[in-house]
Amino acid sequence: MTDPKSSEIISIYEKSSVFWDDLRKKSKFFAEPLIAWLCDSIPQGAEILDVGCATGRPIGEYILRAGFKLTGIDGAKAMINLAQNKGILI
Repeated sequence: MTDPKSSEIISIYEKSSVFWDDLRKKSKFFAEPLIAWLCDSIPQGAEILDVGCATGRPIGEYILRAGFKLTGIDGAKAMINLAQNKGILI
């Protein structure tokens, strides 16, 4: 059984996916040093699972540029569709 609050939250992300993606594209990636540090501690070419990946911006893009394989999951199908359309997720 799905929690009604969870469905409500997913619905918000579904409706705002394009806005979210555009916002993430324009905003400074403040977590880049942390992601770089994590990528440095993982074997090159490893497969990474991004849980709650949204549209894959900017973290998924960074992970792919660093040479890793990426699988992302998100509760909002619209977010996954945007990531797939940009080639961030397969």
